[in-house]
Amino acid sequence: KFNVTSEKKKIVFAESDTGSDVSAGIESRSSSWGQLSLQTGGTVTIPCHYDMKYIHHKKYWCFDAKHAFNYCKIQAYGNNTKNRVTVSDYPAQSLFTVTMRDLRSADTGTYWCVVEIGGLMEPDVKEQMKITVKSDPDLSVVETSVSGQEEGSVSVQCLYSAGYKNEQKQWCRFKDWRCYTVGRTNTSQNSAVQVSDDGRRSFSVEMRGLQKTDAGWYWCKTGDLQVPVHLSVSDAPPVLPVKYWIKRSTMKTVKPALICEEHKAPVVDLPILVFCGKCQSSSMELARTGQAAIVTEPPTPQKRKKQEKLQLIHHKNRSNMDCPLMFILLMLSIESWSSSCRQLSLQTGGLVTIPCHYDMKYIHHKKYWCFDAKAAFNYCKIQAYGNNTNDRVTVTDYPAQSLFTVTMRDLWSGDTGMYWCVVEIGGLMEPDVKEQMEITVKSDPDLSVVNSSVSGQEEGNVSVQCLYSAGYKNEQKQWCRSKDWRCHTVGRTSTSQNSAVQISDDGRRSFIVEMSGLQKSDAGWYWCKAGDLQVPVHLSVSDAPAGTLTNTFTWFHELYK
Repeated sequence: KFNVTSEKKKIVFAESDTGSDVSAGIESRSSSWGQLSLQTGGTVTIPCHYDMKYIHHKKYWCFDAKHAFNYCKIQAYGNNTKNRVTVSDYPAQSLFTVTMRDLRSADTGTYWCVVEIGGLMEPDVKEQMKITVKSDPDLSVVETSVSGQEEGSVSVQCLYSAGYKNEQKQWCRFKDWRCYTVGRTNTSQNSAVQVSDDGRRSFSVEMRGLQKTDAGWYWCKTGDLQVPVHLSVSDAPPVLPVKYWIKRSTMKTVKPALICEEHKAPVVDLPILVFCGKCQSSSMELARTGQAAIVTEPPTPQKRKKQEKLQLIHHKNRSNMDCPLMFILLMLSIESWSSSCRQLSLQTGGLVTIPCHYDMKYIHHKKYWCFDAKAAFNYCKIQAYGNNTNDRVTVTDYPAQSLFTVTMRDLWSGDTGMYWCVVEIGGLMEPDVKEQMEITVKSDPDLSVVNSSVSGQEEGNVSVQCLYSAGYKNEQKQWCRSKDWRCHTVGRTSTSQNSAVQISDDGRRSFIVEMSGLQKSDAGWYWCKAGDLQVPVHLSVSDAPAGTLTNTFTWFHELYK
C-alpha cells in the first residue's frame, strides 16, 4: 500500500491499520512518544535532534490529527516559516527547532520531526510526538528559555495539574536523555542539579556550578508529559581587582568601610575605581596609595545627565613597582543618540520592530542589541548582532539609511527591562556608541498602534491610529519622525506646500495621525508618542500610480479649452 502526500510529492511507505510501520528502517531517537500539553494562544519551540550524517538533508515538521505519518501534512521545511510554524536548522548542533505560535485546540494531534532521506528503500528518519492544546495545560513552565553564567546557577519552575501530583517529576537533558529526579545530584566536582517538588502543583529545578557544556535543550517531565526548556550559558565575567562606585565628593580621601576581596565584574561605564595592591581598612589618601575605595550606590539613570571625558591616571604602589591595572575611571565618555531614555509599553505575545539610528561614520562597525533587567549596560547580555537572528531576536543593518532595526517576537513579561541599541567601537578610550530604551511587556499595554507598518503613494494620504490607556488621557499626544525627532502635536501642521500632518485626539483612548500629500522623503520610521511612552511605526511611500500626471494635464485642457 502506498500513498503520495499532497505537499511531500514523493512515495513513502504507508502505515498499517494497527498504527505501526509496515517497513522496517525508520530510525527513532526514543522508543516512546513525546507527549506535550500546551496552552491555547501560547507559543512553543520544540527541539528535534538528528544524526550528524544528515546535516545536508532537508528537515521538516509534519502533522496528522489521526496519528498516520504517511498521510501527514508538512507544516514547514527547515529554515522557513509557513503560517504559524517556523522550522530552523542548526547543523553545528545537529538539531532543528520547530516554533508553533498562536496555538489552537485544532492543533491537537500527532506530529513528527522528520529528516528527508529521499529513497523508497530508505524511508525518512522521524521522531513522533503527541501534542494536546487546551486552556489549562497539565504541564507547563514559567519560563521556556533561561540563561546563566559559567560557575553560576539557574532555576526553572515547572507547573503541573492536580492529576499529576503523584507522578514522578524529572529534569531530562535532551541530547542524551539523562534524567534527574527529586533530590540533589552532583554532576561534577562543583556542579549539581536539585529537583524539589512542593506537592502543590509545582516543582523547581536548580542547576548550580554551570558549565558551557550544560547549555542546550532540556525537558521538564512528569508522568507521560514533558515540556521543552532551553538553557544558555554565557562566559563568566572577567576577574578584575576591587572596584566600586564612588561619589565625586569621596575622590580625595577614602573613608573606612572597605571591602578587600576580589570581585568578578566587567568594567562599567560610570564613575568607578579599578585598583591593584592590598586593601586596607583605615583612612588613606587616594592620590597617595590608590589601593581601595568606599562603596556607595550606583547613580540612577536620571542622574546621568552630564558626561565627562575619560581620564587615565597611572599610579605606582607603595613598593614603587608599576601596577598595570592601576587606573582611575573618573567618567567614561558615552556617546548617546538622544538625551532621554525611550520608553515602550508592549503587548504580551506580540512582535515589535525598533529602529536604531547611527552616524554614517559607523557603517562598517558591528551593531548589536543588549538587555539587562536591572538597567546596567555593562552587565547587559547581547541578544543578537547585526544581520543575525538569535532565538526570538533579529537585528538587521541598513547601511544606506544609517540605521539598524531590532525585531523581538513572542514578547513575554520576562522581556521587561532596559535595552540598548549599540555600535561596537572596541576601544577603552572610545567606548561603544549606544542608545538606551526601557521596555515593559504586559497584557494591556499603555500605548499601542493598530498597524505598526503603513504605506501610501506619492501625493496620497495615510493614517495611523494610536491607542492609549486611561492613565494617559491628559498626556500630550505627538507624532515624531525618528531620524530627526521632529514632532507634531494635536492639530494640523503644514509640512510643505501640498503636505500636512493632522493629529486628532478623540479623548476616548485613541488619537489618529493623518499625513496628506505624501512625498518620497516622508518614508521611514516614526514614533507614536503619549507622555513618556512611544511606539514605532514604519511608513513606506511608493510611486504615484501611472497616469496621474496625464490626468492632471487632461483636467487643465478640459478646463481651458
